[in-house]
Amino acid sequence: MTYLTRLAVLAMGMSMMIAAVVPSAQAQVTADQMTCAEAVATYERNGRIYVRTGSGAVLPIYDGVPVSQKSKLRCNSADESRQRYNVRTNDARYCTISYVCRAY
Repeated sequence: MTYLTRLAVLAMGMSMMIAAVVPSAQAQVTADQMTCAEAVATYERNGRIYVRTGSGAVLPIYDGVPVSQKSKLRCNSADESRQRYNVRTNDARYCTISYVCRAY
């Protein structure tokens, strides 16, 4: 394989990878575009929700058990407690979408 052929294959592979990642991140509805009730329902249904960082990046959140399963969450360590995981929505600064075990 010549140098130019390898370069073309590499460029094609990178463009396919970028095309696969970028549209999906931009197409995701983020928590700040939802009401709190919509965010809770989305997390319940999908086990994840997307949030927008201060820099504008879109990241998935998979932390904890959904609110409806709060009673099933057992924290194993004596120094851990059940705590809320909040996201910002368009109608609430702190919207609890899940519960997690955290050391205090």
